[in-house]
Amino acid sequence: MTAAPTLKANAAWCMLGNFVTRGNIFFGLMILKHFLSPGEGDIEAGRYTVAWATASAVFAALAQPVTTLHTIDTQQRYTIADYLGLRMALWAPAWCIILVVAAIMAPSKGMAMAGVLVAGAGVKWSESLNETFYGGLQQIHRNDLVTHSQILRGVGSLLAMLTAGLLGQGAAVMLTAMTLANLAVFVFHDRTRLWRLHHTEARSAPPALTPRFHRNTFREVFLTSLPLMGVVGLAMANPNIPRYVLLAESPDGETLAGVFGMVVFFIFAMAQIIDAMGRAASPYLAEAWLAGERRRYLLLGAKLLAWMIPLGAAGILGGRYLGEWALGIAFGSDARQHADLLGLTMWVGGIYCFASMLGYIATPMHRFKSLLLATVLSGGVSLWVSLAWIPGHLQRLEQALFAAGAYCIAAIVCLSGAIAFGVLTSPSRKNS
Repeated sequence: MTAAPTLKANAAWCMLGNFVTRGNIFFGLMILKHFLSPGEGDIEAGRYTVAWATASAVFAALAQPVTTLHTIDTQQRYTIADYLGLRMALWAPAWCIILVVAAIMAPSKGMAMAGVLVAGAGVKWSESLNETFYGGLQQIHRNDLVTHSQILRGVGSLLAMLTAGLLGQGAAVMLTAMTLANLAVFVFHDRTRLWRLHHTEARSAPPALTPRFHRNTFREVFLTSLPLMGVVGLAMANPNIPRYVLLAESPDGETLAGVFGMVVFFIFAMAQIIDAMGRAASPYLAEAWLAGERRRYLLLGAKLLAWMIPLGAAGILGGRYLGEWALGIAFGSDARQHADLLGLTMWVGGIYCFASMLGYIATPMHRFKSLLLATVLSGGVSLWVSLAWIPGHLQRLEQALFAAGAYCIAAIVCLSGAIAFGVLTSPSRKNS
């Protein structure tokens, strides 16, 4: 078996994979802004960001926990067949939720918005299919193999989006093209080469890629993942509460949501670095926690949080001194007027760094009910600021960013409390 990369190498591989695949979200927004007329581009960008936010929250809540559980299942209690069975079973309710939300949106926002939402859900479903093998490979620290698949997905999706943009198509066609690109990677790469590598490296996979629906195992895995589904879904939805409020309450909600998404996307680079470090460290954190080595667990968590200080500072300084230039390059000269909003956004991003990393540190503890309570409380703060706390001197977009910042601060407080509670109440106190 090939030697697994180190923690730093795994984080680097995760970072590369994130920038290639998730960078396409950012590139899609740029393509819409540059290839369509200013008015049409703003509306399509708003639909695009709302569709991404909604579809990501639904599919992340119902599919991402399966990958997360697979990653931190260092004792290999279940096989990939068990996780695949649960993943496939959860696709049905995910699609039902998306179709219901689309039907609710259609009368007020039009069929075009509903169509973009369904197309965005198609992308997230195809990504969930691609991630079938990722959890097991991350568990054995083989993020390099995961990144090979992500690079193919990212390049294919980018070419598909560029083709749609050059043809003058909007968000729905662009998202559909991304879905087709992801499916092609699964059929011609993941289902063949990546599956063979998973079977060889993980040594916990059956010889055929078939889901298993053993009743007792399925129920056990589902009940274990249920609180985590709520955590992940709310964690994806909570930062977007201000975006939903803008869309629902403002007459020009689609345009405002597009501007909000445009400035918030500059937190993207920071988020990918955090996600890469968190996913690479999750198996190590899980191993330390399950072995009862609380000192090693807390030390690694402290190191991860320490890295958030320079990352947050770099984002704030970049927004302060390079914001206007970056907006102009990414979205055109008319976007430069939002430079002040971008400066405020990067302050929110600096706080977000710590909140997001605390979530990764807390997850391997398997205290999912505590995490769910922390996430609910944080989301409540964001909703309250978005709807009730409206200082007269703040514009709607400024208030939306203040609500996002309030969510991050509340998340830091609640997640820190959940981690402290878990450590203090843990029955094992082994420190070696």
